[in-house]
Amino acid sequence: PPLRYVLPSLFVQADDPRIREQAAAIVGSTKAPWAKAKVLHRWVYETLTKQFTVGFPSATDVLVSKTGDCHEHTVLFTALARSVGIPTRMIAGVVYHQGRFFYHAWPEVWLASSSSEAGQTGVWIPMDPTLNQIMADATHVGFVEAEDDQLLALARVVGRLRFRMVE
Repeated sequence: PPLRYVLPSLFVQADDPRIREQAAAIVGSTKAPWAKAKVLHRWVYETLTKQFTVGFPSATDVLVSKTGDCHEHTVLFTALARSVGIPTRMIAGVVYHQGRFFYHAWPEVWLASSSSEAGQTGVWIPMDPTLNQIMADATHVGFVEAEDDQLLALARVVGRLRFRMVE
């Protein structure tokens, strides 16, 4: 995957000492990327208080407040994962949950194929630390990558989408 998925960004401060220290404490001696992703997922799900928020706080803000909705869960998970070398991207779209569609965000982690050389072959695995889904299910429909300028693309469709259930 492109280098940007392991680098810090404006809201994903993967190089911040507090993020790095917390991630290291969570993963401990765990070495395998998927095993690291799963323990980070569990920590974010169990640690953050689920609460609707307005705005887009950064990962360091969320680490301090330990509160938020899907954006906060996603941005904190992404920063923690990147800080321990796991390529991670943020996705925004919709999720079908409790009989309705909701705007939603979740992270995806890149897992290189064991047969790949230099990590060029692999797959993006969607995770949902907000809804406690280690592997996000098919109710997640992604529209855009949700980092920095890319998130603005979602604004074009918010409030304009209409869904009709077909049985």
